[in-house]
Amino acid sequence: MLLAGVITRVRVRSIGGTASLCCSLDDGTGSVDLLFLGRSSIPGVDVGVRCRVEGTAQDVAGTLEVWNPVFEIEATGDERR
Repeated sequence: MLLAGVITRVRVRSIGGTASLCCSLDDGTGSVDLLFLGRSSIPGVDVGVRCRVEGTAQDVAGTLEVWNPVFEIEATGDERR
């Protein structure tokens, strides 16, 4: 699955007793949770940031989740100069 969108929520969840960063990504048609296992933060990943992600989505209790996706933060207009 390849998606591009805006991060709308960032939080830390415990998965198997390990802190994991969970970000909600909205592509305009819906939302998917991105889980970065063993990470409590990732520089540059914050609410309002646009990014592209690639990974395998799975339905977990009615929520689409992508674990440890490959991601790329998209440059804003200010960063392209």
